[in-house]
Amino acid sequence: MKQFKIFLLFLLLPFATFSQIFSDSVEICQGGNIDYQTLNPQAIEWSWSFGGGVPDTSTQQNPTNINYPVGGEFVTFCISTFPNGDKDTNYLRIKVKSDTLYPILLKDTIICRGGTLALDAGLNNSSLNLNYLWTSPTLSIDDIFVNTRTLEIDKGGEYQIRIFTACNEIDKTITVREIKCFPSIYIPNAFTPEGNGLNETYSVYIGEYETFNLRLYSRWGEKIFETSNPNFRWDGTYKNTPVQPGVYVVVIEVSTESFATQKYMSTINVIR
Repeated sequence: MKQFKIFLLFLLLPFATFSQIFSDSVEICQGGNIDYQTLNPQAIEWSWSFGGGVPDTSTQQNPTNINYPVGGEFVTFCISTFPNGDKDTNYLRIKVKSDTLYPILLKDTIICRGGTLALDAGLNNSSLNLNYLWTSPTLSIDDIFVNTRTLEIDKGGEYQIRIFTACNEIDKTITVREIKCFPSIYIPNAFTPEGNGLNETYSVYIGEYETFNLRLYSRWGEKIFETSNPNFRWDGTYKNTPVQPGVYVVVIEVSTESFATQKYMSTINVIR
C-alpha cells in the first residue's frame, strides 16, 4: 500500500481563536495509510479527528499510519492549542478510491490449428480507467506491451490477463488448447449434365478429412451413387444410364482425428 505524508498548514490569526481553512483534496487507495504532519511546533496540544480513518482520533502532533479501509469521501481536521490559549482548526478532504474490479469471465478455450482467435477480457468496471496487460510464452514483446482489452492469437498455450488501475488489480490465467478443427465443406445444389461441356459433373468441396462417404438417393429412397473418394465427380448416371432431371438427396459423412463423424444432408437438382 502507498504511504502518504500530509502536511496540514495552520494559520494563526491575531484576533481570532478559530479559523476554518479547507485544503485541496487528497486521493488515496482503499486500504492505504496516511502520515499526517503539522507545521506549527509552537502549539502545545493537538486534537485530531480522522473521518473514515482507523484510528479515528489522535492527540499526537504528527500521527502516522492512519488507515482508510473503506472507500468514500471524508474530512480530517485538527484543532491546535497554543500556549496563550488560542486555538486554530484546519481541514483536509480525503477521497478514498475503491476501484472495484469484477471477476474476469474469460475461460479455457480451444483454437483451430492454423486459425486465429480473439481473447476478450470483458468490460469489467467500465466506469474506471482500466489498463490491460497480456502475458504468455507464445507472445512477442510487442504483443505484451499492447494495452488492449482484446488480444488476437494464432496458437495455443497459457495466457494471462491482468487488469489494473492505480489502486487495484485482478488477473486470470487461461489455457488455450490447439486442435485440428473440422474443415469447411461446400455442397453445390445443382448441375447440368447436358453434354455441352459446362457444369457436366457434380462434386463437393471439402477440407482435410480422415474419412469421407457420400451417398445419393432418388426421391423414392433408392441409392443411385456412393463414393469414399473426396475427389469424386459424378456424371449424373445410374447403371450407365442418365438419371431423370429432378431433385436428389445428398448424404455426406466425414470425420477428423479431433471430431467424431459428422453427417450433412442436402439436395442436388439435376437439370437437363
